This record gives sequence, C-alpha cells and structure tokens, in this order.
Amino acid sequence: MIITGILFFRLNLGNYFLSLLNVLIFSIAIASLSIFIGSVLKKEDLIIGVSVLLANIFAALGGCWWPSEIVPQTFMTIGMISPAYWAMDAFHQVIFFNKGLADILVNFIVLLGFTVIFTLLAIKFFKIKE
Repeated sequence: MIITGILFFRLNLGNYFLSLLNVLIFSIAIASLSIFIGSVLKKEDLIIGVSVLLANIFAALGGCWWPSEIVPQTFMTIGMISPAYWAMDAFHQVIFFNKGLADILVNFIVLLGFTVIFTLLAIKFFKIKE
C-alpha cells in the first residue's frame, strides 16, 4: 500500500526511513496485542469482535480519525493509552515538521514498551490445547 501510494498518489512520508521504521515498530506492537487477545479469549467470534472494537477505540483515541490536536487536552491525554497515538504522533512529527530520530525516539520506546507488555501478558495467558 505504501509503495502504491508513493508511485501513484505521490504520498509524502517525509523521511521515508523513519516513517517505515514507525510502521514496522507499530506493526510489531499491534501484532503482540493481537497475540495477547488470542491468548486470553478462546472463541473465534469473540476474538474478532473484541479486536474490531479495540481497533476502532484505539484509532479514535490515537488520532487516526481526526487530528489529536483538535480535541480537548483530557481526551488527548487519554489517547496516550493507544499505541496508535504514539505512531500517529511520530508520523505527524516526521511528515509535517521534518523531525528526526531524536525527536521521535520516545514514541518508538513507548511502542516497544507496549510490545514488551503485550508479549509478556500473552506468554502468561497462552495455553496449548492437546
């Protein structure tokens, strides 16, 4: 999708390396969350429902639906519980303000922190059925 956006729609990602690194780190965080959800919940329908619900909640809180700068400070603070907030903030900093790695390093550290937490929780709850 990113390649299509670049080739056909002139997608501007600012510093492409940092933007793609952001995509990778965010993807790893969300993958670990998905494994955690699958470890806790056992019914496929429930897993799908909870995943869709969380994806929408995290997207709204994280600034995927509207810029987080236009919401009240309380809502923005609550949004920080969403991995999407940290990824969108990193995109915003890189694309619109031409910031570098030092400026978004905290975002990457928080996303990797989410990854560690979700992975440890997944390991705790994961059970193999025989």
